[in-house]
Amino acid sequence: MKMLKVGMPLPVVQHSMTRDGLDPAILEGDHNKPVQEAPAAVPLKEDPTYTKYFKMLKLGLPMGAVKNAMERDGVDSSVMDGDHNAPVSAPKPNVSSAKKKEKDTHRRTRLHWETLGQVNSNSVWAALADDEEMEQIEIDETEFTKLFQAEIKSTPIAAQS
Repeated sequence: MKMLKVGMPLPVVQHSMTRDGLDPAILEGDHNKPVQEAPAAVPLKEDPTYTKYFKMLKLGLPMGAVKNAMERDGVDSSVMDGDHNAPVSAPKPNVSSAKKKEKDTHRRTRLHWETLGQVNSNSVWAALADDEEMEQIEIDETEFTKLFQAEIKSTPIAAQS
């Protein structure tokens, strides 16, 4: 209101309020009336959106597991870092949920090895580098797919019980 009293144009004040995260709609109407209080907000731990996750914590799951479940469900997990008795603020758009990944339909064989800095002259890899026939080998991508991937078959939940 001070900016208006000083003589700043209304659009400039509205822009400043938006920039500071305030609602410029409060400038509309009579400024002499008291501002209406927002209804009392529900504490985070009692919010129906987060009930499931607080139940997980109550059962003894670690906070990391709960946050992973929240991210899996597309819920902002950063709210769990704050005070659980504080009211829920406006949900921030989850950037990762906006770019929803396509579900992978293949399970891959896990391979682990340590990277070598340099190849020893008596190793298999050095022998392969010297072999002239290695350049003539054609790699069949479908064979690798058959060897190292298995299609994930979804089973209905009712069939499991």
